[in-house]
Amino acid sequence: MPRPMAVHVMRLLMVALTALCPVVLPGQAQVLRPLDSVRVRERDNVELGRPNAMAVTARGDAFVSDIADRKVVRISRAGDVTVVAARGAGPGEVISPTGLAMLGDSLLVVRNVGRRRLEYFEPRSGAYMGGRSYSGPSTGFSAWSGQVLMGSLRQGDGTRPQGTAWAVYTGLNEPQLGGSLPGFYRTLPAAASVFAHVEVGRDAAFVHGVFEVSNWLYRWTLGTGAVDSLLLATGARRGARPELIQELFKDQSKAARLAYQWSAPMLVAPISRNRVAVLYSDPTPSASVYEGPSFLVLADWKSRQSCREIRVPVPADVVPRFAVRGDTLWALVQRTTADLEPETWLVRWLLPAGDCR
Repeated sequence: MPRPMAVHVMRLLMVALTALCPVVLPGQAQVLRPLDSVRVRERDNVELGRPNAMAVTARGDAFVSDIADRKVVRISRAGDVTVVAARGAGPGEVISPTGLAMLGDSLLVVRNVGRRRLEYFEPRSGAYMGGRSYSGPSTGFSAWSGQVLMGSLRQGDGTRPQGTAWAVYTGLNEPQLGGSLPGFYRTLPAAASVFAHVEVGRDAAFVHGVFEVSNWLYRWTLGTGAVDSLLLATGARRGARPELIQELFKDQSKAARLAYQWSAPMLVAPISRNRVAVLYSDPTPSASVYEGPSFLVLADWKSRQSCREIRVPVPADVVPRFAVRGDTLWALVQRTTADLEPETWLVRWLLPAGDCR
């Protein structure tokens, strides 16, 4: 992994990562309860350069895509690392892996952007099981019950005047497009071209999604296309400040300059019938990576409440990769010790249960 990361407060951060006691932030009622952490045993020939996505199995294996070294690795619960997909353009190889998801526990799906393909692997053996092409833009990436779901913001046309926010891929079938766009995207072309990131997650009846220029969680009903929305808390994180949106309305040429003044969505994960976990970061671009704190927001559709943000206790100098499995939040954390030695850790927390009180 890259070495030159800030060393300040790292010892305190390590305590936060490994201490088996609740993490409670001032003024927040929700708690992240640490479960455990394990150091990843990187070797000279298998190191992690710039992880950009993670998926986990029920048995506790974590799969990580590395955009710098162009590979996908498996990390066991003991921290051992093995390569699943190496760099290349042949069968079972990847050029630019930017998304991972589990289809149950039977298939690992890799979004291979360099070839615009979805590649499938058997998670235990790592055997390559084939793949398929995909089309259109793609950002958020998840899977549910044999289907791959991608954030795919597309402007309206004669067939779909409201535009679409996501695409569902089943087997080798043509993608199913859905999720009407919020009015902001339909009236401001610069937003659709510059702020096109959409994170999505799915359960049995709904697709849930967040946009990087919105403070709302959206829920589209499968089959009918009906859309609902829930305002998410923005107290600690940047969120999408209305004054910046108004500034963009006045002068669309400022879109690029405003790109890093929003909270960036990283993950949307339904965790029960009515509860959804949303992960954000407040990124600032540095020389080679994005820096910034990470926040967890829990939303409850039944009570129509959004809990206050919880700042996830991970280093802010390199944004971690996150995954949610059941009631557990996973993070892959890269850090530098006080002795300037690079380390990578897998950390798990128990997600808060109950309402926001």
